[in-house]
Amino acid sequence: MNKESFKIIHLLTHPTDEREIRSIRFAKRVAKVLNCDYEQNINELYTKTPPAENCKYPKFIRSKMQMIKSESGGIREALAPGQYGCFLAHKQAILNHAKTSSSSLIVFECDAVASSLSCKYFKILLPEIIEFIKEKKIKLFSFGGTYGNEYLTNLQKYENFYLDNVMLGTHAYFIHSSMLQSVVDVLDNALWDAMDIFYSENLSPIGTYIAPLSVQGTGKSLLTGLMKQIEK
Repeated sequence: MNKESFKIIHLLTHPTDEREIRSIRFAKRVAKVLNCDYEQNINELYTKTPPAENCKYPKFIRSKMQMIKSESGGIREALAPGQYGCFLAHKQAILNHAKTSSSSLIVFECDAVASSLSCKYFKILLPEIIEFIKEKKIKLFSFGGTYGNEYLTNLQKYENFYLDNVMLGTHAYFIHSSMLQSVVDVLDNALWDAMDIFYSENLSPIGTYIAPLSVQGTGKSLLTGLMKQIEK
């Protein structure tokens, strides 16, 4: 890791709320372990009806969050204000980073907290993760694990990693410097969608470790308004 440089960008909305305070403690511990820069991006909640312009599925746009029928006949979340605000926060953070830096980037959302693995594992595992990214040409590597989710129907198992074409949540992920421009090109040109679906459809395969390095903290989701209890 001697020649690698990293930066953590932490996407926050209410940094004085207990849920985000916990996330800040976690992210700062990771920054200390990696001896890297840590930056907070505090974003206001987006409350207007999202724009149909440059949207992949404008018919899914709603003024409030609700579950709707997807293209495949299943169920998905509508493209409500929270989804668009989330997309903008990720896009702007990555594009702004790429304008001034070529370092590798770790993105944490406001609910990212430690998993059962301690923060030191970020430093222990990153050299192996980077080697895997370079070998498989992975644009996005999720620190969130797979959660054993039934949506992962194309899971490819390697010794310590998984590859799949679905990204489960965007609360914690890694973009290696060698892939940064590829991610920027997609963000600049692809039509917007819910962030996890956008990444799944435009930047797969998604890599992940066999166990999560970060999970989503218990609390009220800014996207859906529902309580999340995902911590394990």
